[in-house]
Amino acid sequence: KFGLLRVNLSGYYQMGKDPANRDLSATYLMGEVLLPFESGFTPVLGMEYLSGTDQYITPPSDNKNNSFAPLYGTNHKFNGFMDYFYVGNHGNSVGLNDIYLVGKYKKGKFSPMIAFHYFASAAQVLDPSTNPSNTLGNYLGVEVDIVLGVKLAESVSLNAGYSQMFASETMEALKGGDRKAMNNWAWLMLTFKPQFFKSKKDN
Repeated sequence: KFGLLRVNLSGYYQMGKDPANRDLSATYLMGEVLLPFESGFTPVLGMEYLSGTDQYITPPSDNKNNSFAPLYGTNHKFNGFMDYFYVGNHGNSVGLNDIYLVGKYKKGKFSPMIAFHYFASAAQVLDPSTNPSNTLGNYLGVEVDIVLGVKLAESVSLNAGYSQMFASETMEALKGGDRKAMNNWAWLMLTFKPQFFKSKKDN
């Protein structure tokens, strides 16, 4: 902490052998800056880097695995709410760069949030539509996540969300589908957290 300013940094390195007995050398880096204002508004600027393995036609002689594997997925917590990445599909991945800007507000009954994610691969992606030896650009797309939370009562809250993905040609090559098609989802969640017991501290 630096006054109101907060900085989060983390890094991980994976080594040894992967399940296919290839040499494993993979990296995860994260850095973000938060500035919680007394008004209840908190802007967050951050980035995540997960190393990846280049796609290739003929495996190189060293045949190393550079794909970082998030061993314990937390799904929504990282890389956007549409879960395009690292939900059961991290093996031999081309990795990920995620640059994000988040605006959060929490005061009284309302807690809105909006997040923008810029996604790019960390390793090269082959172009399947032409000469397969050609590579595509690293840019994968932009995702926008919007959430509105309302506290209805002491133990009851309502949250609604909407997410939209604007995918690139490289994303289509990796994930399939049609990048020009509308790609979004919306959700509604009612949370009830009753408190059955109170400790003496709460009284």
